[in-house]
Amino acid sequence: MDIKDLWISVNINFNENLESADIARPGAWNDPDMLEVGNGGLSHAEELTHFALWAISKAPLIIGADLTTISKESLAILKNKDLIDINQDPESKQAVCVHGCKEW
Repeated sequence: MDIKDLWISVNINFNENLESADIARPGAWNDPDMLEVGNGGLSHAEELTHFALWAISKAPLIIGADLTTISKESLAILKNKDLIDINQDPESKQAVCVHGCKEW
């Protein structure tokens, strides 16, 4: 499903992406869709969580916001070097949910 700038959409896409975590590897990454950070529909906490979930999912970090109008807070999330490093780890093992993800 195409992602929307709503937490429920982020949650649905993350959980659907988990279903094929076992096939993610270098050169073959799952894609839960572009990032909604900076588009205005998510709270700051939701934006932080959204970016972290995409990072641990090894998802392509495709920015879906207008960088000419994005807030400093949202831009700081997109520039989080620690999460980008996790996303770009050469092993590229996608994180999996051990318990309770679909209960969010």
